[in-house]
Amino acid sequence: MAHPTATSPSSEVTLTISCRDLAEKDVFSKSDPIVVVYMEEVGKWEEIARTENIENNLNPDFATPIQMVYTFEIVQKLKFKVFDVDNDTATMEDDDCLGELICNLGNIVSAGTYKQTLEGVGTGTIIIRAEEMSHSKIVFIFHSNGLGLDKKDLFGKSDPYLQFEKQNQDGSYTVVHRTTVSWTLV
Repeated sequence: MAHPTATSPSSEVTLTISCRDLAEKDVFSKSDPIVVVYMEEVGKWEEIARTENIENNLNPDFATPIQMVYTFEIVQKLKFKVFDVDNDTATMEDDDCLGELICNLGNIVSAGTYKQTLEGVGTGTIIIRAEEMSHSKIVFIFHSNGLGLDKKDLFGKSDPYLQFEKQNQDGSYTVVHRTTVSWTLV
């Protein structure tokens, strides 16, 4: 792959990833998916980013954005590999692969919303949304709390969290932030 030069026009883009209808690899629960993103560098795949791991979900909307520099007129080959995380190790070699997609960043950016069937062992679809980043200085500060929340679990405490989404140009929504689970109920 050619590397960008000082004169190569480029743009910062953010990719957000969702999957639908993933394979159910766990015996007593649903799969715990994570997406690992690789870029081909001189004929070798190098890991460049990971989403968060979402437990027990076959239709995850990952909140972790993947930020990249899209360089025009240069092929930037990417591999998106979806795994079912079964342990706490950082390596993916001991986790089940649910499928993968190999494509070019240019195809994703030009499509805006890029939806493809995963190849390989598993089943399912991966949806990748690309958004060009502007350098805005707008900051939002939220203060929130939940009072009188229903106890939804049969045994133990509920696991409440907040999820913030933004509307895309096509009318769909993308998760931009998911809080951690709060273990105290008032």
